[in-house]
Amino acid sequence: MYVAPKGVVFPKGLSDDKASRMLVAFRAGKTMRGFSVGAARFRAYCDGHPEWAAEVLPLLEANRKASDERKAEFFRSKTHCKRGHTLADAHVYINKGYRNRACIHCRALRGKQLLTMSPETTEKVKLALLNGATVSQIIQGKPPGGGKRNPSLRIVDPQRLAGSRRLDPELDRFVAAATANNSARAHAKARARIQSAARREEANDYYKIMAMLPANFPGRDDVVSRIFESMLDGSLRREDVKARVKFYIAEHNRMFPTKFAKFGDSPLLSLDEAMFDDGSATRGDNVSRSLWD
Repeated sequence: MYVAPKGVVFPKGLSDDKASRMLVAFRAGKTMRGFSVGAARFRAYCDGHPEWAAEVLPLLEANRKASDERKAEFFRSKTHCKRGHTLADAHVYINKGYRNRACIHCRALRGKQLLTMSPETTEKVKLALLNGATVSQIIQGKPPGGGKRNPSLRIVDPQRLAGSRRLDPELDRFVAAATANNSARAHAKARARIQSAARREEANDYYKIMAMLPANFPGRDDVVSRIFESMLDGSLRREDVKARVKFYIAEHNRMFPTKFAKFGDSPLLSLDEAMFDDGSATRGDNVSRSLWD
């Protein structure tokens, strides 16, 4: 039996005696099942007993693989399901990486079986429908109008709801009428949410484009409108908006230059500008009549 070093304290629940019995079982091909040892306590004992762990861990891995092979062989060798139906024509599917077989005869029987809701569940379903719930909500947990699935909203299994509606025409009419109204409201909420998001996005685009234009740029709203029209008709991509704004600014500067390139980019002079501080004569007057008229 392995003896713990002096002064070393291990988590409660895995004594040296139990560790010795586990080692004997692992050597015999057993796994951790049946020993009731938590993962944290097992790791702690391994950390404190490296020699024990060096022998146990490889044994555990080999035993686990051997156990999986035995389980797989057991299921592969089955020729009939637990109800006695042949598995020769079973439905084969992959679940979590494992190949599985499902009895198609049992599936057909489950499909024909009418399961019904209890009276308490029926009242819950009716109350939920009256409060605006949809069928998708009460059987799958999908909120009305879309959104992430919430299992707490689920009330009944789909097969039980269908079975109860088939056996109770009054319940079927109630569900049909309530869900038609609730679905219309849910679609309206979804449309409103989409439209609100589109308006928020449009407002964000408006302010972003306005920020690209100089504060004193004339016709800023006209430029933004032209850009929005181009985006809507598909002739302008969102990533090209900045380049289009620069184009409009350059186009405006060509049409209305603020400097005269012929005279060394000197500022242009307005003909309406007063020539003297103490007079009302403008530059235009000088050009048309001269100073001495």
